[in-house]
Amino acid sequence: GAAPNADALRVIAGARALMLVPAVLAGATSMLLAYLLARRGGGAPWVAAALAGALFCLDPNLLGHAPLIKDDLLLTLGYTAAAVAVVLLVEQVTAGRAALLVAAVTLSVTVKFSGLLLGPMLAVALGLRAVTGSPWPVLGREVRTRLSRLGVVAGLAGVCVLAIWGGVWAAHG
Repeated sequence: GAAPNADALRVIAGARALMLVPAVLAGATSMLLAYLLARRGGGAPWVAAALAGALFCLDPNLLGHAPLIKDDLLLTLGYTAAAVAVVLLVEQVTAGRAALLVAAVTLSVTVKFSGLLLGPMLAVALGLRAVTGSPWPVLGREVRTRLSRLGVVAGLAGVCVLAIWGGVWAAHG
């Protein structure tokens, strides 16, 4: 066969190098998630974050897939970012935390169709928070009634759906 074109090899090498960015971001996000969960559970958050980072870096799937030009690591990044957003939103709803959730689900659905599985998972997680008896700080105000808290969840879901629609349209025409 013919020798590969040197320009094509440079393009592939550049794309493979760029795929390390979502790999590093997914690792950092998993460390943040471990930190937040350990802090919430009363554990040692820095130890949990370091352990999560070590396990992430030594995972053979990550080592094998990070330099490939595939969507799996982007989906991993989206799912872990959504998990971080949910942990933060359960404590308090702020514009930044809601934006993180919207960005995570939009990335996940735009990258891979299985990103749609985030919908039911987020509905359960945030729905459980809404039906608890405790007030929920939302954008600087305490939301006290169960119906109002469910309205917050519905509002977050509506914003996510609109962002997903726009993201898929922008990415795929």
